[in-house]
Amino acid sequence: MGAFNTVRSEQTCGSCGQRTAFQIQYKYGELWQYEYQIGDSIAWSTKYKKADAGKPGRPQVVVEGIAENCPHCRAEGGEFEVWLANDKIVEVRPLTDPSKFIDNNYIVLDKH
Repeated sequence: MGAFNTVRSEQTCGSCGQRTAFQIQYKYGELWQYEYQIGDSIAWSTKYKKADAGKPGRPQVVVEGIAENCPHCRAEGGEFEVWLANDKIVEVRPLTDPSKFIDNNYIVLDKH
């Protein structure tokens, strides 16, 4: 997957049914192995623009995320949507339509 960031989010494992904190990998913002929580603002590189995925300041962006294995049963964590508003992580939810990320791993919903 290369460089990515993670967001920690409480989700229910599709295999064992346990509600647990998953580390969800995604690629948006400065890609530097940052670990975020819901409510955090993401970082952007001021020096190395090639370290960035996307552009800062977008009103609403949805990013494809892949969860690490369940810490309880070790099953694959599944796919999620990481929602950002003005560079702040506002929500993580299960991915319902993987086809929307065929062309890119993020979607800008509101354009400037």
